[in-house]
Amino acid sequence: MEISQLRAVLAIAKSHSFSRAAQELYLSQSTLSLQVAKLEKELGVTLFYRTTRTVHLTEAGEEFVKSAGDILRNIRLLSQNMSAYGGLMRGTLTIGAISSLEAIHFSEMLASFYSLYPSLNIDLQEEGSITLIEMLRSHRIAQAFVVVGDPALYPDLHFTYLGRDEYHLAVSRLHRLARRKTVEIADLENENLITHQGANGINAILDNAFRSAGVEPNVICRSSIPSIGFSLIEAGIGVGFFPAEIFSRMPSSGVAELSVTPPLYKNIYLATLAENEFSVLDKTFTDFVCEWYKDQGEASAEPGQAAAPTKEP
Repeated sequence: MEISQLRAVLAIAKSHSFSRAAQELYLSQSTLSLQVAKLEKELGVTLFYRTTRTVHLTEAGEEFVKSAGDILRNIRLLSQNMSAYGGLMRGTLTIGAISSLEAIHFSEMLASFYSLYPSLNIDLQEEGSITLIEMLRSHRIAQAFVVVGDPALYPDLHFTYLGRDEYHLAVSRLHRLARRKTVEIADLENENLITHQGANGINAILDNAFRSAGVEPNVICRSSIPSIGFSLIEAGIGVGFFPAEIFSRMPSSGVAELSVTPPLYKNIYLATLAENEFSVLDKTFTDFVCEWYKDQGEASAEPGQAAAPTKEP
């Protein structure tokens, strides 16, 4: 049994696809299939149910994934801790993150950390918040920057509030609401809604907002790529919510930006497991994050209070 085989099984289990897993691992699909077949023969069990469309773990496969995740985590911990004992901060820092974090100056924070430890490699795992939480629970990552509506719903996790962005509504310039500056959720009854993939934290926030307004959202499209959402909205297919930072990154003459009343906030947290054995590297990073945002004054205001002042970009 080889480490590469453990990584192969975990990648397939995550993506439910040999082809996507092969792309993630930079292998050919045939090489990946041979690795798994060799492992299954060695173990004498079948790890995956394979169909023409998808791949699912067998019962033995589910047990293997649990143990493989722990083994790889311990290998990573050992490697990082030995580097620290050697007086060096080396290795790979794996960070889970949602795609839009510049409202909390994420790039500036990460650059500051890297300037202190230039021998590191940084592996950014970009996923939706729900997927990142599952990755934390399976020990595939030790920390993640996520958006959640109510941290109390996740008692097994520890959340450090870092800051927030505000969701605004995007509509076509030809839309009936385009000349308005603000809208209420009730104004969107019967509107086609272009929203985000199910693993994105914004969906729970929007669901609560629509439920409170007594409106049933008419979702016609889900996309994880903001530029596609903007193009569809510009074409008049529907309307959609995006963090304010997205509008500044993708200005479009064909899309109007409207504030929402009452405001919809995207609260950003650093999430870790409540009970977790951190490597020296992971602990160094999480401590740095907490101190960095504390120094900027961005993590001092809890959700529901006035937003803490943010630095100029």
